[in-house]
Amino acid sequence: MNSLYERLQLYGQDLLNSIHPIDLVINLLLVTLLSWLLAAIYVRYGRALSNRKRFAANFMPLALTTMLVMLIVKSSLTLSLGLVGALSIVRFRAAIKEPEELSYLFIVIGLGLAAGANQPFLALILFSFLSLAILANYWMRPAAYYQKEGAIYLELRTDLEEPLLIEESLKKILGPKLQLRRMDALGEGMGLELSFSLPACETAQLQAAQKALQALSANTSFLVVAQTDLPL
Repeated sequence: MNSLYERLQLYGQDLLNSIHPIDLVINLLLVTLLSWLLAAIYVRYGRALSNRKRFAANFMPLALTTMLVMLIVKSSLTLSLGLVGALSIVRFRAAIKEPEELSYLFIVIGLGLAAGANQPFLALILFSFLSLAILANYWMRPAAYYQKEGAIYLELRTDLEEPLLIEESLKKILGPKLQLRRMDALGEGMGLELSFSLPACETAQLQAAQKALQALSANTSFLVVAQTDLPL
């Protein structure tokens, strides 16, 4: 029993040496509040096309976790080196679709690091400056600045075996920016599967292209898919 009590005292002393309990509570409350405000700013003023609410829900846990890691490793060089080694073998599978998402993640991590290093005023000052910069950038640039050019993904299946003829027929109607992305030969006498990309166009143009291809061969299927993030 005495051994357990002495060990608890040792743990408590290590915590006091790392950060005072009052400072710990202040930093926890501050990083929770700032990460929540940052999430609200991102949801309201972010320009990413993905689900901003779901992404912003990760800000608070990430900030608190970063603060915890900072509290653990800041007093020990051995733990710091061990953390670097551990992180070197970790792969993050979440895809970052927008550079804006990565920027906000770095802000959240910075808040957690500042709180873990017991620098609440620095975290508050930097958060205030970054928030004003984000809002100023939002108000100064029109929404059209962030809009992506729409794109179309066009997939064909036909018994024709002349891809150049098909491409030339489509370009006459849909324009020269049409690009062949994929071509699969289904076998002798079975035709082709073709995939094209092109900038968004009018429905009437797509209908005209469909009629032109079906005039060449009635056995032609025509699939159109909108792809906002398709690189052209």
